[in-house]
Amino acid sequence: QIRAGTMSAFLSGRYRETVARINREDRAAADTGARMSLVGALCGGLGSAIVWSAVVLLLANGRISVGHAGTAVFALQTVGQSVRGLVAVGARAVRTGLYMDDWSSFLDKAGGFRMRRGPRRLEPPKTIEVTSVTHRYAGKD
Repeated sequence: QIRAGTMSAFLSGRYRETVARINREDRAAADTGARMSLVGALCGGLGSAIVWSAVVLLLANGRISVGHAGTAVFALQTVGQSVRGLVAVGARAVRTGLYMDDWSSFLDKAGGFRMRRGPRRLEPPKTIEVTSVTHRYAGKD
């Protein structure tokens, strides 16, 4: 109780600072993520259009069979799914890193805070004496 009471101002202030920073970083990350998604979608769409055009052109000219064209389409879809999964894992790792940075920073700052004790320090007791102490389990002699 004493420790929680004496650190309440620090903890409340630290919480407000952390939430404000996380909100700012989340907004900035969302903006960056939206821009990167747009660029990625444009590049992916352009790449897909080129590959599809090449497959259709090769198929129309008889340079590849329908089976080969189907294999190319399947490969294109598989690669696209793998890249999207890799990007999602990277995004999660970055987000987790932000929270780990907050935790580490909090521990560094909180380590310097101790309980407020007042101007006078009491000496430790020289002896501790206990007299007339009894104990009994409930329902037992």
